[in-house]
Amino acid sequence: DFGVIFSSKSNLENDSADIISLLKNGVSINKLEEMYPDNSINISNNGEYYTIVVSTSVNLITPGLDRVLGDPYLLNVERIVPYA
Repeated sequence: DFGVIFSSKSNLENDSADIISLLKNGVSINKLEEMYPDNSINISNNGEYYTIVVSTSVNLITPGLDRVLGDPYLLNVERIVPYA
């Protein structure tokens, strides 16, 4: 499970970088959600910065680990980027 979590976190980091790049190039949130159906994408702004949170969940298989980590285990990547 820890290997799956680590791999999923790495994939989520890569997806968030791609999403930021696409967002800066004018791709709409609806299109981003279509492109990344396994991720939840939340974008907010304060007029100066975007706050982008990309989330996914990992289903655990190790017995008892769900009591420690929760099942599904939720992964989040948050990025704050300036308007460009």
